[in-house]
Amino acid sequence: MTSSLSILILHRVPFENVGYEKVIDHTVHNVTYLGLPGPMRNIPESLPCRKVVIENLDNLVDTAVKQTKQHGIHFDYVIGVSEYQLIAAAEIREQLNIKGAKPKEVESVRDKMVMKRLVQAAGLEVPRFYSLADVLNRDVTELEQVILKPRDGASSENVIKFTSMNMLKEAISEGTTNIPVLDVERCYDNFEVEEFVVGAILHLDGIVEQGRISKLVTSCYEGTCLSFAEGHALGSFQIETDLELMAFAQDVITALTIESGAFHLEVIKSDNRLVFLEIGHRVGGANVARTFELATGINLHHANLATQLHLPMQNKPAPSHKSYGWFVFPGHHYGWDKCQLEGHEDIAVHQQMLEWNQLSNDQSLPKHITYQKKEVPAAGIIQGDNPDQVVRFMQQVLKDVTVKEAI
Repeated sequence: MTSSLSILILHRVPFENVGYEKVIDHTVHNVTYLGLPGPMRNIPESLPCRKVVIENLDNLVDTAVKQTKQHGIHFDYVIGVSEYQLIAAAEIREQLNIKGAKPKEVESVRDKMVMKRLVQAAGLEVPRFYSLADVLNRDVTELEQVILKPRDGASSENVIKFTSMNMLKEAISEGTTNIPVLDVERCYDNFEVEEFVVGAILHLDGIVEQGRISKLVTSCYEGTCLSFAEGHALGSFQIETDLELMAFAQDVITALTIESGAFHLEVIKSDNRLVFLEIGHRVGGANVARTFELATGINLHHANLATQLHLPMQNKPAPSHKSYGWFVFPGHHYGWDKCQLEGHEDIAVHQQMLEWNQLSNDQSLPKHITYQKKEVPAAGIIQGDNPDQVVRFMQQVLKDVTVKEAI
């Protein structure tokens, strides 16, 4: 019989996406959800749990600590599945002396400079990189095309590519990056400058148990996350995981001392070399989890929770031997509020289209970068007998489907 655990969940990712109730028996374990009003409303009323609603995220850590002490609760685990709440969860663990990753450990999967230093020290290749402050204070000439990015960002938000270091410095000097913290506040501490490495970008998604990768799926982007942020459709299709990729992924996990949970690792395949880009200690966005499950029978969200909480989980039967991919069309960059699609009619019902989602003409477009299938103009999952079949149809989808203003 499973002993009862006391679990604090920092609730931000949509409840139905994670499936907490599929892993955690809420009648056995004492579960507290803490979050903003919007996400908290998505927790089923019938679910036996405690709910603590906060009005802003600034006091998340303080509220969690205060509530814990006031009510005499000792949490066995603190869970934060969102990229943006890994640090908060770690700070709560540290203040309340709860087992699990503390801020110093989480820094290695949140700070892009720290993670690259650790991966490089393990003998793996990384892009050349500098803090933005260093670039501005000394003459860095060895880089040509460069990427400016936040050290702890996600979804390519506030990421900019420059064709030369001089153009980057000019944009910073003139305050024309369109990033307020740089242009107005002139605060450069949280940004890095990274060498732009040419090559295919792969994402390796998997589960870690006791420091070892227990399952891994490799995919290749069609397009890039940066181009998605700039307003272009993005896709991804599964490819074979060879021994070199598996070894590379395990070396990264070991270098960053990731002990358990899901990860989303991005790697550049440039000629015949593998170059580390970045990693998230969480489930990848868009339809990464859904296509992972189709290929393996394992729900990444459930596995992420189960491995961190040391709870059992049930996997689905062995999947069919097919290849899968996903695509998503952005909507955050348009100047209008509602959209309609063109060129999608035959594509949406094609035999290779396993799942198709689109906004109705009266639904509002998002104002922020999102990969959520219910928030973007169009998103879907493609199936095929092999990766080539998937990518050919995906390229057709990305080329033929057009997003226009609703009339």
